[in-house]
Amino acid sequence: MTVNVEDVERVLAQLRDPDKQLRNKLMGELRAWEKEPLSPAAAHRLLQAATDEYPAVEGWPATPNEQLVSMLSKGAQVDPAVALEVYPRLNVECRAWVLRLLASLASKEASAALARLLSGAREGAGLPDVHWPVLLPLERAPRHPELLAGPLSRCLEANIWPRGVASALLGYAKARLLALEQRQVTAAAAATRLSDLLTRLSSLDREHRWEGEYQSMRSEAGLLLDLVGELKVDGCRNVLAVAVQHQDPWIVLWGALGLLRSNVPVSDEAIERVAADAESRLPLFDCLAALGQTERYPTKYRNQSALAESNMVRWLIYPTELGRGPDEMEEIAILPLTTKDGIADLYMYRFRTFEPHWAAKDGWMVGAAGPFLRSEQPTTRSLGATFSRFEKFDTKTIEDHSVAILDTLTDWRRAAGRA
Repeated sequence: MTVNVEDVERVLAQLRDPDKQLRNKLMGELRAWEKEPLSPAAAHRLLQAATDEYPAVEGWPATPNEQLVSMLSKGAQVDPAVALEVYPRLNVECRAWVLRLLASLASKEASAALARLLSGAREGAGLPDVHWPVLLPLERAPRHPELLAGPLSRCLEANIWPRGVASALLGYAKARLLALEQRQVTAAAAATRLSDLLTRLSSLDREHRWEGEYQSMRSEAGLLLDLVGELKVDGCRNVLAVAVQHQDPWIVLWGALGLLRSNVPVSDEAIERVAADAESRLPLFDCLAALGQTERYPTKYRNQSALAESNMVRWLIYPTELGRGPDEMEEIAILPLTTKDGIADLYMYRFRTFEPHWAAKDGWMVGAAGPFLRSEQPTTRSLGATFSRFEKFDTKTIEDHSVAILDTLTDWRRAAGRA
């Protein structure tokens, strides 16, 4: 069923009622519309309605404004001129969703409108301060570089939305859509920001590696190094060379890969430092394979145990899990599992952190990595059971720990309809 403007007007009229039960019902109807085709008139009316004021109700969201815009980013065809007209009157979150909407539309008019808003940000209008990948559609499907590459590079130069903008530009670089001059401008902007980040990171001791400020800076630095490496601009190789000498193996990783992409020699010692670091080991293996240089990967770490350890550590680092690498980790068993594609190995680990981390009180805990098909080993491809319940090591046998982990994952996938 196509949602028409009459349907929209009916809902908008009722949204002005502060009754909480009615509001919840209407919000459910709006969410259902995300899966339905919207007529152009209906889409435009929803966008315009997001500028209006609605009575707040208890709970989240208090008002429907953000939902009125976010639902349009699932494929609604909106006139970019309407987006430009309402943008100044929207709140921060709604502005972010308009940018996402324009980034997802394939038309040249949408790209021109997005370029105009990005250029306005550099001139002082600013971009909404949100922490989600607003420009992700451009990273996945870059387009119209003649319109967007310039505004994106200028935002990067001005340190406006550096991560989102750098990620979008990385999409353009990987798709080989940037002309030489565009690559030079982008690389220069990234290198300026990188020089500052690398200096600040070098001023912090290794003990700060897992702290929020350090993690934020190194994440951005890794992204920018990846971008500079993809751009392959001669004049910016110096910043990659500086990164290869850094104390942090994660920084060394992206500096080394950037040089290798341009056929600039990188020492075996630098690559060994990266492979020795459990967090950096897995992406090094994959990226060297993508470059056709697997022979550069150190033999010492070219085995499934080393790659499984990296897989486990990278899972633990997620903010929703341990939030950092463990202080100590040991492989305790390799359990064979039968899959439809053959025998696969599930690697079992025990790990612990020290004070002041919140998990220190639990001592040794258990996690699993893999399973990894024997026919593919050594491989970084896990079959989806890398996980930990953060249970104490001495509460179960290793086999019982593995069963509990696999059962938890099966239950979650069944609840999500994916089992």
